[in-house]
Amino acid sequence: MENLVKAVSEKMEAHNARVAAAAKGRATRLANLIERNGAEPTEGKSGKLHAPHDGYIWVWYWFDSDGFEVKEWEATFMGGEFLPESKEAPLFDGNRFETAFGGPVLRIDYVEADMADQLAKSLEGVLMIKPGKVFEARGDLVCHVYVANKCSEAAKLVEDFIMAPRRAAQEAREAEQAAIYATAESCPTGKVEISGIVLATKWQESMYGSTLKMLVQDDRGFKVWGSVPAKLENVKGRSVSFSATIQPSEDDEKFGFFKRPTKATFNEEEVA
Repeated sequence: MENLVKAVSEKMEAHNARVAAAAKGRATRLANLIERNGAEPTEGKSGKLHAPHDGYIWVWYWFDSDGFEVKEWEATFMGGEFLPESKEAPLFDGNRFETAFGGPVLRIDYVEADMADQLAKSLEGVLMIKPGKVFEARGDLVCHVYVANKCSEAAKLVEDFIMAPRRAAQEAREAEQAAIYATAESCPTGKVEISGIVLATKWQESMYGSTLKMLVQDDRGFKVWGSVPAKLENVKGRSVSFSATIQPSEDDEKFGFFKRPTKATFNEEEVA
């Protein structure tokens, strides 16, 4: 954590220096501008408005959910800068940010609640971080974390710090799966008992509608693809058993397609 705080601090110092230099240049442009009055905002191809010239004064509003004005804003913009739109005032309710962020936000999902709290405290005054509402996921207390993203380099350091253990675990799982697949048995044909880990799921469209499919790596190493049995839910990452008719792939002897799965159950062990 100490190394992270140091690295983020360095990135923020460099970012703030760049912002200060840009502000100084902008102030110089303002000081040298020729006063113009009465110009209308310019509408871009996307429909967004931007300042028609340097020193353009723009007023916009924030409203509450009932449409009543809660804040009037006024600022001076340089030529070509986009103008803020009047809109409902953002509030922080555990899922959205309060106005203090004042810029882009990076959201990182399913962070351990203790880690999120520690990050927010450790980087207080350096980089704005707000943990969202705490909830339970697979037996752990987690939350979504929101990071001020004005300095993308600093936000990326926080994201990498959080994601590093997950990425390492994913790489280890993929290496293990690859090793199993390298020595896997050939995919059998016909009615087969399958028992293994659900590696991935995906909704697939067809003329009959949407169907949830799953990729299963059998304990014998080969992989099969087919529809998730109706009686099973939240299958990704879990160990399942079922009986199905298997048709091996013509391109890969260790891969096949299954249909009409029956007797589907979850095995006792669950894989994160």
